[in-house]
Amino acid sequence: MRQAMKELLGLVGVGSEEKQDEVDLEEARQEVADTMDKQFFQPSAASEMGGAGQPFLSDPMRGAGEDDMPEAAPFIRPGATVISAGTSLFGDLRAEGDVEVLGKLKGNLEATGNVRITGKVLGDVKGGAVTLAGCAIQGNITATASVCLDEGALVVGDILATDLESGGKVKGNLQIARSASFLPKAVLAGNVSAGMISICQGAQIQGAMRIAEDPETNSLFGDGLEI
Repeated sequence: MRQAMKELLGLVGVGSEEKQDEVDLEEARQEVADTMDKQFFQPSAASEMGGAGQPFLSDPMRGAGEDDMPEAAPFIRPGATVISAGTSLFGDLRAEGDVEVLGKLKGNLEATGNVRITGKVLGDVKGGAVTLAGCAIQGNITATASVCLDEGALVVGDILATDLESGGKVKGNLQIARSASFLPKAVLAGNVSAGMISICQGAQIQGAMRIAEDPETNSLFGDGLEI
C-alpha cells in the first residue's frame, strides 16, 4: 500500500514537473517574442534619441527612418510633384507644394511651393523660389521669392521676382523688387528694374537699367540748397 502510494506520489511529482516544464517553456517563448517585438517593431531608445541603429518600423507604410530624417533640400522633399527625365507632359500643371521638372512640359506651371527646372518648359512658370539649372524655358516667370539661373539656363520671357541671381541667358525684361545680381557669364537682352543691381565683370547687359528710388538715400541730400 505504501509502495503504491509512493509510486502514485512519484507519478504525480513527475507529472507536476512536466507541467512546470511546459509552463516555463511557454514563459520563455513569450519572453523571446516580447523581446523580438521590442527590437524589431518598436523604436529603440537609441533611435528616439537620434542614435545609430535604426529599428524596423512598426508601420510598414512609412519610409525607413522617416521621423529621423533631416529636413530635405528644396525640390526633393517628400510629396513633391516630379516630371521625371524622359517624360513629356502636355497641358497646364497646378500643384500643391514643390515641383521639379526633369523632363518636358508644354503648358503653364503653377505651384504653391518651390520650383526647380532642369528640363524644358514651353509656358509660363509661377511658384515660390524658382531654380533653373541647365534648362530651357520659353515663357514668363513669376516668383514670390527668388529666381536663380545657373550658366546652362536659357529663358526667353519676362521675370518678376523678389531677388534674382543670374549666371545664364535671358531674353526679356526683369522686374525685381530687391536685388538683381549678374554673374560673370550672365547675358541679358532686356531692361532691368530693381532696388539694387550688381554686375560682375564679364556679364553682358543689353538694355536699360532702372534702380528704384530709395527715400533714405534721397534724404541724405536734404530739401535743397538754401542761400
